[in-house]
Amino acid sequence: MAKDYKIYTILNTQGKVTVEIIGETPEAMQRAQRQYLRDYHPMGYNSHVTFETSTTCQITRWNKC
Repeated sequence: MAKDYKIYTILNTQGKVTVEIIGETPEAMQRAQRQYLRDYHPMGYNSHVTFETSTTCQITRWNKC
């Protein structure tokens, strides 16, 4: 299955990373968002969705320490 979304790093400073996820459809964006949060949560990061529309979202993650 071809990827129907893209993930871009838009900010990376001092332990905080903000990424933007753009999906071709709302379902693609939701699937990518869930996968991204699932991938980084067990690695010791806090994550928070900071902006969301039907096909775009931004997620900021930072170290728990």
